[in-house]
Amino acid sequence: MTTLNLNDELINAVRVIADRQHTTPEKLIHEALQGLIEDYHDIQSAEAALKRIESGEDRTYTLDEARAYLNELDS
Repeated sequence: MTTLNLNDELINAVRVIADRQHTTPEKLIHEALQGLIEDYHDIQSAEAALKRIESGEDRTYTLDEARAYLNELDS
């Protein structure tokens, strides 16, 4: 378990939001941190994909190219 030191303004804001969402401040903070971590991992994955595209290791496809490929699979 970790202890967080929050200033009064932040504590009050979290309490208000938690109350409006019918949850506890602890659960609200936990969910917010989970969302932050998920966003971080998504950004890391997107940046890695962009680097692969920019280096030529991967490429993107137009919608028409994707449709043509999928139509070939159906044939």
